[in-house]
Amino acid sequence: MSHSRKGRRTVKFFRIAFHLGTDHYSVIPLAPDPGGACQAFQLHKRTGNRNTYVVRVSRRGPVCDCWGFRRWRRPCKHIRMLQAARMLD
Repeated sequence: MSHSRKGRRTVKFFRIAFHLGTDHYSVIPLAPDPGGACQAFQLHKRTGNRNTYVVRVSRRGPVCDCWGFRRWRRPCKHIRMLQAARMLD
């Protein structure tokens, strides 16, 4: 009698859920961008307007495409949330 084993699955991505006040986010790591981003994350807001934001980290530091970061050019709540979780280098 022969037994066959299924091959091991490799994990290609994962998703993390964050709760920031009354907002809920799913965070998905993205592949690094060879053009400059050494880390990148996509944040899907699961409450309210359900927007999607991308946080990228380059040699200059983290950048978010949300309105708050573009307006004030300082770390927004999305960047601070990833920093608090120690997900950003």
